[in-house]
Amino acid sequence: MYDSGHPKTMKNIYLHIKLIYPCRAFCTFNSILLTIILLYQCQSASAQNFKTVFTTSNSALDSNKIQALEKVNNNGLWIGTDAGLHFFQDGKWTSFNTQNSNLSDDDIRTIEQISNGQLMIGTFTGGLCMLNNDLSINCYSTQNSDIPDTFIKDILQVNDSLIYLASPGGLTEWNI
Repeated sequence: MYDSGHPKTMKNIYLHIKLIYPCRAFCTFNSILLTIILLYQCQSASAQNFKTVFTTSNSALDSNKIQALEKVNNNGLWIGTDAGLHFFQDGKWTSFNTQNSNLSDDDIRTIEQISNGQLMIGTFTGGLCMLNNDLSINCYSTQNSDIPDTFIKDILQVNDSLIYLASPGGLTEWNI
């Protein structure tokens, strides 16, 4: 049933077109018209849902190239870019990079908060870094650990004592 009170919903657009063009002769026309209208409506609707777009010009981000996100329990957001690690909460930013911390690489590729509250950070060339609850950072690479590659592509915590690291050098099990 067509709801005239909400003319821009996808269902109503389809029903409206069906009412206008019920004949099978217009089937191709209906399909094309429906596709065009739906694409337009989806584009318009998605553009209206953005609240803020954070960039280097209006935030503490050092780069617009966002590569990793991790939401944490206290409604904060960890953001990994190709220029460092950033924390955003309640309109405030905190940034970590190789210049102001012990991060081994600014090119952050993956972030995972594990059950003990630590943040595991996978980098492009610096291996795995762990941001401890006291904000100190320890990093592990091929030179000081059994990690087979310094490019950490993904991190997955399986249980309270086991995580997996994905890298071009293989899958690493790590007991924490």
